[in-house]
Amino acid sequence: MTTTEIAQAISVSERVYSHYEEGSVSIYIEHLVALSSILKIDLQLFFEAYLNPEK
Repeated sequence: MTTTEIAQAISVSERVYSHYEEGSVSIYIEHLVALSSILKIDLQLFFEAYLNPEK
């Protein structure tokens, strides 16, 4: 999937999605849930990476 397709799928602009990727803005939980579904990634993995960044 392209970044454009992902941005459209979670209903944000490409610019906002780019900021999410860079970590320069926080992602809304609704967008995070949609992103995990689209990318077929367990939502819990996002939180584990946040809570345990050294792993």
